[in-house]
Amino acid sequence: MTTSKKGTDPFFKKAGAGFTLLEATIATFLALLLLLGLLAVCDSAAILNKTEIAAVEAQGSLRQGLDRIAGVVRSIGAMRAHRRQLTPPVCEAE
Repeated sequence: MTTSKKGTDPFFKKAGAGFTLLEATIATFLALLLLLGLLAVCDSAAILNKTEIAAVEAQGSLRQGLDRIAGVVRSIGAMRAHRRQLTPPVCEAE
């Protein structure tokens, strides 16, 4: 006679009896790995987003600085042109 291990084997699955302990453990482990992967992706996306925001702010500051420099250069050019109009040309007597 052969003896069956159906009654003593904890990994034996009866029809309609649900999940075994090993199946539940593996499913939990896989779900944990998936969750950790998603968290890693979200964390790297957040870091990238912060870096992009800092770059945009730096470009805005640079643009403001260049606009200020351009305004100063324009005002200097306008003052020089105004001075040329006010001062008569110097004629040297011969």
